[in-house]
Amino acid sequence: MHTTKLNREHLLGISCLIIAGVTFALAAQLPKGQSAGRVSGPALFPVILATILGLCGVAEIVIGFAKGAASPSVSFGSAVRQLKRREVINLLLIVGMLVVYELLFERLGFVLTTFLFLSVVMARLGVSVPRSLIYSAGYVVVIYLLFRTLFAISLPAGVLSLVGF
Repeated sequence: MHTTKLNREHLLGISCLIIAGVTFALAAQLPKGQSAGRVSGPALFPVILATILGLCGVAEIVIGFAKGAASPSVSFGSAVRQLKRREVINLLLIVGMLVVYELLFERLGFVLTTFLFLSVVMARLGVSVPRSLIYSAGYVVVIYLLFRTLFAISLPAGVLSLVGF
């Protein structure tokens, strides 16, 4: 009896399916659209991306089975070593920061939360601290003005509401 061991393609496919599933679950909590089919709205883009990611995950799993023994299997030790790579640590840090961003968004407000998030992510990815602060401030100002003036959508002020912002 031939048993197929997990290889990189399998792990990548499973990871894609997990992320797609979480995205579908989170998108289901977003408001429905206003069109007749109620498919438009804030959930549309995340659902499209999750669908593409899910299909890619299935494709990776199929490729993993097709490669079979030709592809090296993944051991627990090699998986742990991969988790220690800078790229993986950056990815995990960004995902963790997105969770913190969501938790603090209403309390601190769009301006502070987005500025802090972008500054830390850019600095972690190698942008110098002064540049990351300047780029983050510029991004926050542009997005804030676009939402405020063009879209007429107010973003959460958070603690800045205490100073009349």
